[in-house]
Amino acid sequence: MKKFTLLFSILFAVLISANSQTKEDPWSVGIHGGSEQYNGEIENQFFNFFDNHNGFAGISLARYIHPHFDLGLDFTLGDIKFKSSNENNNRFNYNMNVANLHINYNFFEYDEVKFRPFLFAGLAYLNFDGKGDNKNYLALPSAGLGVNYMLNDRVRIRYQNTLLVSDGDDLDARTGGGNDMFLQTSIGLSTLIKATSDSDRDGVSDRNDECPNTELGMVVDKKGCAIDLDLDGIPNERDKCPSDPGFEYTMGCPDSDGDSIPNADDPCPNIAGSLNGCPDSDGDLVADKDDKCPEVAGLESLGGCPEEAIEEEVKRMGVFTYNNLPMENAALVVLDENGNPIDTIYTDGKGRFEFTSLNADQNYSLKPINIKGDPSNVDIYLTDKDGNRRDAVDDGTGKFVFNPATNDRVDDKQEESKQIAEDNDIPVELLKDINFDSESFTIKIKYYDQLNRLAAVLKKQTDVNLKLMAYADSTGPKDYNQRLTVQRADRVKRYLVRKGVDASRIEAVANGEDNPIATNLTPEGRALNRRTEFLIIE
Repeated sequence: MKKFTLLFSILFAVLISANSQTKEDPWSVGIHGGSEQYNGEIENQFFNFFDNHNGFAGISLARYIHPHFDLGLDFTLGDIKFKSSNENNNRFNYNMNVANLHINYNFFEYDEVKFRPFLFAGLAYLNFDGKGDNKNYLALPSAGLGVNYMLNDRVRIRYQNTLLVSDGDDLDARTGGGNDMFLQTSIGLSTLIKATSDSDRDGVSDRNDECPNTELGMVVDKKGCAIDLDLDGIPNERDKCPSDPGFEYTMGCPDSDGDSIPNADDPCPNIAGSLNGCPDSDGDLVADKDDKCPEVAGLESLGGCPEEAIEEEVKRMGVFTYNNLPMENAALVVLDENGNPIDTIYTDGKGRFEFTSLNADQNYSLKPINIKGDPSNVDIYLTDKDGNRRDAVDDGTGKFVFNPATNDRVDDKQEESKQIAEDNDIPVELLKDINFDSESFTIKIKYYDQLNRLAAVLKKQTDVNLKLMAYADSTGPKDYNQRLTVQRADRVKRYLVRKGVDASRIEAVANGEDNPIATNLTPEGRALNRRTEFLIIE
């Protein structure tokens, strides 16, 4: 009896803990019957169905655990007996009761074929009840083979042969020839048990499911609802931002401004806009945050401004200093290339004068009036509309001459760079300096066209490379100016790279406040020193 109790405790625990790969209809129940034979010291009855009529009937229970595996439990009630005309042979007659737990291996999945052969192995409890004699054994192993024929998707016919090897050898009152064995041959019907209704197949029955329409495959809680950590109504499996409440249209991510672009992808997360999430008031496809003219439609290459908006008059300035100090209210006579006076201009309190009516590319000279002291202490230079400096040279007669053919600021490397540019059909005007505002590394709008054209040429001339030389004025600490020129060179390089130039072709060099091209004592001179120069190299 202890063996019986132990066996059924094991059977119950295994069946309760068995899991199905699918969640629909995992259980089946069946009935079957057949004959069983004995093989021991007295006789071998196996497969002798004519001389020995030992019948049995039973029920079966199975649990699907894998497309190829079932867990089965068979209960049978029958008899086992031996009769002989020879009085010297022992006779026995018992009721034979069997509980058999086994694992079935199915060669094919349910939906593959109608005939599904299988093998099985397990252990069984054997009970033999005779007149005043009761014997209990374990069969280990219990094993066999069989085949299922699927009548339809729920009902099947089962044929099965089961070999039971008893752990005892005294059923026939004889010992010494090996343990007694028994063979059960059966045929029967089984059917799938319709599972508790679970419409969304999430493992929670409809009667307990608070979310009966959960999407197939969703991980659910005990109430049958998809797990949703941020409580935004979007299950974690579909929620790209499972910790932050969001919306269906953003796949569960927040959208603060309601423009259908998640905050993480929205350059303007707090202002709704139609241009990649940002507003574009003038409709020129340049976001307001990047538009220098947000209320007037313009061109992207001009920072969102129309051409006429950047063609404002830029006053070309000159600077007049003496002993590095700006001269105030100094009079300068303008002489043409033939030495004829054509105008007189005056300096302001910072030594500046305007020459908007003059052409900085023509040869002319300026003659200061009433200069006292050594003329060599006089410094006069001009800045054109692009901020380039042009120095005047004392000709020894009191005139300061501007000659574009001789006064260009060019060293050996620049001369070589210009020659390479010319040899490769690169316009020299594309190599003009880029100047910056004080303490700034932002590229001014007026240089966009030059940089765009330079990038286009470099993409065609793949055999030449570019060297960027960045400088600062002397305002502020030297190490700060060094870092500032690193940013200026890098900003110009990044602009060209965005326009399609390979980064490996551009070398950026930061020179700090070294090599000024103008005095750092005046704002105009410092403006010229805040620059990035271009060198074409091979």
